[in-house]
Formats: sequence, structure tokens, C-alpha cells
Amino acid sequence: MADIAEIWRDGTRRDELHAYMIDPHNLDVVRGELTNIKAGTASLTEGYYTDTRISGSIEIAADGTWQDGSWIRLIHTCPDYGYSEELATLIPTKIAHTYTSTKFELQSVLWALDADMLPCHYAIGEGATAFDAFRRICDTCGKTSSILPEAHDYRYSSTVVYEIGDSFLSDLFDIANTASDRLSCDEHGRITLAPYIEPAKRTEDWVLDMRDTRGIVAASDGSWEEEPGKVSNRSIVVYQGDNDLELIGGADVDATSRYSSARRGYTVAKIHTENDMSPQTAARATELARKYLLSDSTETITRQITTRWLPIHQGDIARLIEADGTSKKYLVKDIDKDCGAWTCDLTLKEI
Repeated sequence: MADIAEIWRDGTRRDELHAYMIDPHNLDVVRGELTNIKAGTASLTEGYYTDTRISGSIEIAADGTWQDGSWIRLIHTCPDYGYSEELATLIPTKIAHTYTSTKFELQSVLWALDADMLPCHYAIGEGATAFDAFRRICDTCGKTSSILPEAHDYRYSSTVVYEIGDSFLSDLFDIANTASDRLSCDEHGRITLAPYIEPAKRTEDWVLDMRDTRGIVAASDGSWEEEPGKVSNRSIVVYQGDNDLELIGGADVDATSRYSSARRGYTVAKIHTENDMSPQTAARATELARKYLLSDSTETITRQITTRWLPIHQGDIARLIEADGTSKKYLVKDIDKDCGAWTCDLTLKEI
């Protein structure tokens, strides 16, 4: 559990933002620095449930330093503390030029795979592993990949074929899901595969105390909201194998749940299609449906708070201590980071 380091409590610290042009074919090669960042123009948006995870924008004075075809890496430093953090390495997807400035809209490397479609059928052979398939797709697209320690591998029991016109990103998500992993990207611009752990089972990365007199939590009105209509109370797994084999498994929330059909009078079902399943039995399909139900039926209660800058990211786990001393555990669902005012607007999802 991370304490709030003194550096983030220091309201007088000096923050600097640097932007570098990166070779997209070798993420370790820096082509040069983008100078004269216009104050208050840089921002980042992170989303745990978004497919591309992170996006941003930045504006610089028009001084001729931009090298076309580069990616942009944003780095935050606190010189007085000797602190430096890579915030993101992003792709310029829109560039607006004026006589006085150049503004970049930025997307993650996952955006590039979402825009890249399969030109032919793409097969994962029987006996191949999820790690092999993950690396193969990333290599095919010319993207740097990283498999994090403890990621789950998976050996396919039958051939899986992805269709022409699929996005490479959708296929990577399918591979990650099959292996019970989480697909994302890191701050260096690499596509990552990491073990998926249910947020409720993870330990806290941050403790945000609204009673802290040093003011880490800058603003919160104490309100919360929820969207019960988005919470599934039934999960269905459909598997179609060789020789027209079709297996279906289902699972419903317990009748005592506030989201059960018995309580709220309607059903919200979510269907999961499995491309590979072992063993190929109805019991296995039902087991998978129960597993999916754990995430499909999670609460949607969220809180909005603003903090002073922290090196906090989507997917982190935070315990929020209220002014009255009560506390709850949250997933950091969305973040809007102002890299000028150095604040973070957090959407916290109760877990």
C-alpha cells in the first residue's frame, strides 16, 4: 500500500513537462525535444475500460522543431527531487498548424492496431500458445510488445481462425481474454500482456485521505452515482467447435442480489463467444459463464474527486477515506490529467 510521498504533498515543488520525438520503429531512439510547450495545453486521459487506454493533447510554439512521422513521449520531472516519470508515448493522429503554434491530438499504440485490419484470414494453430499468438500479431504490425511477469499463457486445443476485416486489436483482446490476461500499453509505447486479477482481490496502491491537512484531495462534493441498468445479472457463454458442435453455458446472479431479476424485475444478459475451450463440454461452458458473471455483475457506483498531482494510473486501486473517517476501496476507472496545473480528476469505481 503506497503512502503519499512527501514530494506530492509539497505544494511549492517545481514541476516540468518535456516532450520528445520518438522513432516509431525503435522506441529507444529519441529524435529530439519539442521545445516551447505552451503553458496549460498538455493533458492526458486514461480509461480502464477503454480499448485504447490512454490519449492526450499538447500544443507547442511553431518553431520548426517537429519531425514528421515521430511519436511523442511526455516526461514529467521534479528537478529539485531528482524525480522523472515517463507519462506516455503516443501517436499524433491530428496536427493543427497556425502561424504561432502546432497542436497535436495523441493516441496510444493500441489505437494503431484498432485502425489496422486483417488483409487475410489469420490462424492460430492447434497446440500454439497465447504468448506465441500475441507476439506474432505485434510483430506482424511492427509494434514492440512486452509480456509481463506472471502473465498467463494458454495452449490452444483447436485451430482458431480470425476473419478478414477484423482489427488486429480485437484479435489481441480475444487472445488476452482466452488466456485470462489483460491487454494494455505502457508509458514507453509497448503493447503489454499482464495477468488479469479482479480489482476486488487486489491490494491498495494508494490511500487518499480527505482528512489530510496537506490537501492531497483537492475537491470532492461527496456525491456518487450509479447505472444499475448497465449491470448484467446473467452471463452466457457460447462455444462453436468443429463438426457443428455448439455448447452453451449460463449463470445468473443469486436471487438475493440487488441486481437479480427477482429484485429489479428485468434481466440484462451478456453473451461471451469462446473461440477455444478445453474441455469441450457444457460443464466447462457453464464454469466460464460463472467466471464472467463476476465482472459482468459488478457495481457501477462511482465517485468524482480531484487530487493534486500523483503518479496514479487507470487500473490502480485506491482506498478513499471520507471526512467522517469511513473508507471504501475503489478502482481508478478514469483519469483526466492536467499537465499544466498538475492536478488529476479521478473517477473512482467502487469495488
